[in-house]
Amino acid sequence: MPHDDSAASSQSLERGLAILGSFSPDRPALGISELAKRLSLTRSTTHRYVATLARLGFLDQDESTRKYRLGIRVLDLGFAVLGSLELREIAAPYLQRLTAATGHTSNLAIRDDTDVIRSTGSGDAPAVTTTSSSTCTSAPGCRRTAARRARRCSRSCRRTSSTSCSTASSCSPAARAR
Repeated sequence: MPHDDSAASSQSLERGLAILGSFSPDRPALGISELAKRLSLTRSTTHRYVATLARLGFLDQDESTRKYRLGIRVLDLGFAVLGSLELREIAAPYLQRLTAATGHTSNLAIRDDTDVIRSTGSGDAPAVTTTSSSTCTSAPGCRRTAARRARRCSRSCRRTSSTSCSTASSCSPAARAR
Protein backbone atom coordinates (compact mmCIF):
# COMPACT_ATOMS: atom_id res chain seq x y z
CA MET A 1 0.00 0.00 0.00
CA PRO A 2 1.66 3.26 -1.11
CA HIS A 3 2.08 5.95 1.52
CA ASP A 4 2.51 9.68 0.96
CA ASP A 5 5.20 10.90 3.37
CA SER A 6 4.21 14.55 3.15
CA ALA A 7 3.33 16.43 6.31
CA ALA A 8 -0.29 16.69 5.16
CA SER A 9 -0.73 12.92 5.08
CA SER A 10 -2.03 10.51 7.71
CA GLN A 11 -0.87 6.93 7.38
CA SER A 12 -3.54 5.71 9.79
CA LEU A 13 -6.32 7.36 7.82
CA GLU A 14 -4.91 5.98 4.57
CA ARG A 15 -4.84 2.48 6.03
CA GLY A 16 -8.36 2.68 7.43
CA LEU A 17 -9.75 3.90 4.13
CA ALA A 18 -7.77 1.23 2.25
CA ILE A 19 -9.44 -1.40 4.42
CA LEU A 20 -12.88 0.00 3.60
CA GLY A 21 -11.91 0.18 -0.08
CA SER A 22 -10.97 -3.51 -0.10
CA PHE A 23 -14.61 -4.60 0.01
CA SER A 24 -16.51 -4.98 -3.24
CA PRO A 25 -19.66 -6.65 -4.55
CA ASP A 26 -17.46 -9.57 -5.59
CA ARG A 27 -15.81 -9.71 -2.15
CA PRO A 28 -18.40 -8.45 0.36
CA ALA A 29 -16.88 -10.33 3.32
CA LEU A 30 -13.18 -10.45 4.17
CA GLY A 31 -11.18 -11.87 7.06
CA ILE A 32 -8.22 -10.33 8.86
CA SER A 33 -5.67 -12.52 7.04
CA GLU A 34 -7.10 -11.70 3.63
CA LEU A 35 -7.17 -7.97 4.38
CA ALA A 36 -3.62 -8.05 5.74
CA LYS A 37 -2.36 -9.81 2.62
CA ARG A 38 -4.22 -7.44 0.25
CA LEU A 39 -2.84 -4.36 1.99
CA SER A 40 0.64 -5.68 2.83
CA LEU A 41 0.08 -5.15 6.55
CA THR A 42 0.71 -7.43 9.50
CA ARG A 43 -2.25 -9.30 10.92
CA SER A 44 -1.98 -7.45 14.25
CA THR A 45 -1.94 -4.03 12.56
CA THR A 46 -4.86 -5.01 10.35
CA HIS A 47 -6.78 -6.30 13.39
CA ARG A 48 -6.31 -2.98 15.24
CA TYR A 49 -7.66 -0.98 12.32
CA VAL A 50 -10.54 -3.40 11.69
CA ALA A 51 -11.49 -3.41 15.40
CA THR A 52 -11.62 0.39 15.39
CA LEU A 53 -13.69 0.49 12.19
CA ALA A 54 -16.06 -2.13 13.62
CA ARG A 55 -16.42 -0.24 16.91
CA LEU A 56 -17.35 2.90 14.94
CA GLY A 57 -19.91 1.01 12.84
CA PHE A 58 -18.01 1.11 9.53
CA LEU A 59 -17.52 -2.68 9.58
CA ASP A 60 -19.68 -5.51 10.93
CA GLN A 61 -18.41 -8.96 11.83
CA ASP A 62 -20.29 -12.12 10.96
CA GLU A 63 -20.03 -14.14 14.17
CA SER A 64 -20.19 -17.52 12.42
CA THR A 65 -17.50 -16.88 9.75
CA ARG A 66 -15.54 -14.22 11.73
CA LYS A 67 -15.31 -12.24 8.49
CA TYR A 68 -16.10 -8.56 8.19
CA ARG A 69 -18.36 -6.68 5.83
CA LEU A 70 -19.13 -3.00 5.37
CA GLY A 71 -21.31 -1.55 8.11
CA ILE A 72 -24.24 0.82 8.07
CA ARG A 73 -22.07 3.90 8.73
CA VAL A 74 -20.57 3.48 5.23
CA LEU A 75 -24.10 3.74 3.84
CA ASP A 76 -24.60 6.92 5.89
CA LEU A 77 -21.60 8.44 4.12
CA GLY A 78 -22.96 7.44 0.72
CA PHE A 79 -26.32 9.00 1.51
CA ALA A 80 -24.58 12.18 2.67
CA VAL A 81 -22.81 12.40 -0.69
CA LEU A 82 -26.02 11.78 -2.63
CA GLY A 83 -27.88 14.28 -0.48
CA SER A 84 -25.33 16.97 -1.23
CA LEU A 85 -25.70 16.58 -4.99
CA GLU A 86 -28.53 18.10 -6.89
CA LEU A 87 -30.56 15.63 -8.90
CA ARG A 88 -29.58 17.38 -12.12
CA GLU A 89 -25.89 16.84 -11.31
CA ILE A 90 -26.48 13.14 -10.73
CA ALA A 91 -28.63 12.66 -13.84
CA ALA A 92 -26.67 14.90 -16.24
CA PRO A 93 -24.03 12.36 -17.37
CA TYR A 94 -26.69 9.71 -18.00
CA LEU A 95 -28.90 12.12 -19.92
CA GLN A 96 -25.94 13.32 -21.99
CA ARG A 97 -24.99 9.73 -22.88
CA LEU A 98 -28.61 8.99 -23.80
CA THR A 99 -28.75 12.10 -26.00
CA ALA A 100 -25.44 11.20 -27.66
CA ALA A 101 -26.53 7.61 -28.27
CA THR A 102 -29.96 8.44 -29.68
CA GLY A 103 -29.45 11.88 -31.22
CA HIS A 104 -32.61 13.02 -29.43
CA THR A 105 -33.18 15.41 -26.56
CA SER A 106 -33.49 13.70 -23.20
CA ASN A 107 -35.35 15.04 -20.18
CA LEU A 108 -35.71 14.19 -16.53
CA ALA A 109 -39.24 14.27 -15.17
CA ILE A 110 -40.16 14.17 -11.51
CA ARG A 111 -43.70 13.71 -10.27
CA ASP A 112 -44.76 15.88 -7.35
CA ASP A 113 -48.30 15.01 -6.27
CA THR A 114 -50.37 15.86 -9.33
CA ASP A 115 -47.69 18.06 -10.90
CA VAL A 116 -44.68 17.09 -12.95
CA ILE A 117 -41.50 19.03 -12.39
CA ARG A 118 -39.27 18.58 -15.42
CA SER A 119 -35.59 19.42 -15.46
CA THR A 120 -34.43 19.46 -19.05
CA GLY A 121 -31.43 17.24 -19.64
CA SER A 122 -29.78 18.96 -22.57
CA GLY A 123 -28.84 22.53 -23.35
CA ASP A 124 -26.79 25.10 -21.46
CA ALA A 125 -29.53 26.53 -19.25
CA PRO A 126 -31.89 23.75 -18.22
CA ALA A 127 -35.44 24.94 -17.71
CA VAL A 128 -37.74 23.77 -14.98
CA THR A 129 -41.32 23.40 -16.09
CA THR A 130 -44.35 22.35 -14.10
CA THR A 131 -47.44 20.88 -15.60
CA SER A 132 -50.49 19.68 -13.79
CA SER A 133 -52.79 16.80 -14.45
CA SER A 134 -55.25 17.97 -11.79
CA THR A 135 -58.55 19.61 -12.54
CA CYS A 136 -60.29 22.04 -10.23
CA THR A 137 -64.01 22.20 -9.77
CA SER A 138 -64.41 25.51 -7.92
CA ALA A 139 -62.83 28.96 -7.99
CA PRO A 140 -61.27 28.53 -4.50
CA GLY A 141 -59.99 25.09 -5.51
CA CYS A 142 -58.40 26.52 -8.66
CA ARG A 143 -56.76 29.31 -6.65
CA ARG A 144 -55.34 26.79 -4.16
CA THR A 145 -54.09 24.58 -7.01
CA ALA A 146 -52.49 27.56 -8.77
CA ALA A 147 -50.87 28.77 -5.52
CA ARG A 148 -49.52 25.29 -4.74
CA ARG A 149 -48.17 24.98 -8.28
CA ALA A 150 -46.48 28.41 -8.04
CA ARG A 151 -44.84 27.49 -4.71
CA ARG A 152 -43.55 24.21 -6.16
CA CYS A 153 -42.21 25.91 -9.23
CA SER A 154 -40.55 28.57 -7.10
CA ARG A 155 -38.86 25.90 -4.95
CA SER A 156 -37.82 23.96 -8.06
CA CYS A 157 -36.35 27.01 -9.73
CA ARG A 158 -34.37 27.91 -6.63
CA ARG A 159 -33.19 24.29 -6.16
CA THR A 160 -31.97 23.99 -9.72
CA SER A 161 -30.67 27.56 -10.04
CA SER A 162 -32.57 27.72 -13.29
CA THR A 163 -32.60 30.93 -15.27
CA SER A 164 -35.82 30.06 -17.06
CA CYS A 165 -38.92 28.83 -15.31
CA SER A 166 -42.17 28.47 -17.14
CA THR A 167 -45.56 26.88 -17.13
CA ALA A 168 -48.74 27.59 -18.97
CA SER A 169 -50.40 28.87 -15.83
CA SER A 170 -48.47 29.86 -12.76
CA CYS A 171 -44.71 29.61 -12.90
CA SER A 172 -43.87 33.18 -13.82
CA PRO A 173 -40.87 35.29 -12.72
CA ALA A 174 -43.13 36.79 -10.04
CA ALA A 175 -43.96 33.32 -8.74
CA ARG A 176 -40.28 32.41 -8.62
CA ALA A 177 -39.49 35.41 -6.47
CA ARG A 178 -41.83 34.21 -3.70
